[in-house]
Amino acid sequence: MNNRHDGKSIKLSWLQNYINGVGMAGPPTTLHMFRAYVLYLTGFRIMPNYSGNLVHLSFLQLLDKSPEEVGQYSWGSTCLATLYRSLCDGAIYGTSDMPECTILLQVWAWSRMSCLAPVPRIPPQAHTQLPLANM
Repeated sequence: MNNRHDGKSIKLSWLQNYINGVGMAGPPTTLHMFRAYVLYLTGFRIMPNYSGNLVHLSFLQLLDKSPEEVGQYSWGSTCLATLYRSLCDGAIYGTSDMPECTILLQVWAWSRMSCLAPVPRIPPQAHTQLPLANM
C-alpha cells in the first residue's frame, strides 16, 4: 500500500503533514491548501469512517469548485446525517464501535443535561472568551 493512499482513500496523517508543509518541495497554492484542509476536516470531524485515519477520495469531487461554492454546502446537515447513520449502525446487535462524529451528540448532551457536562477547572470569570460546554 502506498504511504499516502490505498487507491480509494487517503491517510489523514498525510493530509495533516501536507497542511503543515512537512516534506513539501515548494509552497502549495492557496486553493490546494483550502482543498486539503476541507478534505481533512471532512475525514476527521464531519464524516469520519470506522478506520479513523482515512478519508475517501470521492469527496475530492465536491471540492472541485471555488471556495465560495464549497462554503454554500450544507455542512451542518451533512454532519447531522452522518451522526444519525452512525447511531443507527451502532444500534445493531454486536456492534462494538462507532465513528468519531459522536462529538455532536456529546455537545448536545452537555447542553441539555448539565449533570453530564464537564466542570471547568478555572473560575467562570477567567474564561469568558473560551467556548466551553458548561458555562
